[in-house]
Amino acid sequence: MYQRIQANITGFKGEPVSLFSVYDTVNGILSVAKITRYSSEKKDQCLLVTNDVKEPYRDMYFDMKDFRSSIEAFHILSNGIACDKVTRRLQIDSSANASNPSAVIDLDAIEASGLKYRIDPELSNAQVACLATCFYAVQVNAISESVSFSQELERVQKNEYGVGEEDYFYLITV
Repeated sequence: MYQRIQANITGFKGEPVSLFSVYDTVNGILSVAKITRYSSEKKDQCLLVTNDVKEPYRDMYFDMKDFRSSIEAFHILSNGIACDKVTRRLQIDSSANASNPSAVIDLDAIEASGLKYRIDPELSNAQVACLATCFYAVQVNAISESVSFSQELERVQKNEYGVGEEDYFYLITV
């Protein structure tokens, strides 16, 4: 399944932007496609991610409290390999390259409490839009995996696989 994503971001360096992407939920690939001028109009069939609290048609609010998780999501996708064992999970089209935040986020330290990042104050709206989109994609993936696990567990509990009682514990712990 493919999900179209529109990320509307304001409040950082540069003009406010709308960033358009497509997330392949089956293979876990996020394709960042196009940066445009900010449009408060939700485009057809897009899920809207925004940091604008007044946006009435948003599907997800991107809050500053999500910022650290969005950086981690960006690293998960940009360093990850898709199900085909070849394709990178984050694909940024050359026309959207200005949204790539890799040049403005540096790993500063690794501590027991987790990773610490240094963020360039020149972080742009387009780069934050990419982070917000990555955050959304990773969240959707986690929800999808939880639902799949619940459905699989239900099948096991209904004995749809024809296993005996002795095999039941093995199936749910593997």
